[in-house]
Amino acid sequence: MSVAYDDREHSYHHGPYTIADLDRMPRDARYELVDGWIVMSPWPSIRHDHAVRNLRSRLEAAVAHADADL
Repeated sequence: MSVAYDDREHSYHHGPYTIADLDRMPRDARYELVDGWIVMSPWPSIRHDHAVRNLRSRLEAAVAHADADL
């Protein structure tokens, strides 16, 4: 789940925001720029990391099986 972020200490106006505004955000969380608004995203969970590793190993196996150059 993402939440819109509006912190007057770190953002200088109330949108739409730019990449320069995003670069001024603190590095204590993950921020994205979505349609001109800064959105704070939570860090991935352990479950998410496990799913990513599983998907990566399956994709690598499929590439090896197809003898593809990737």
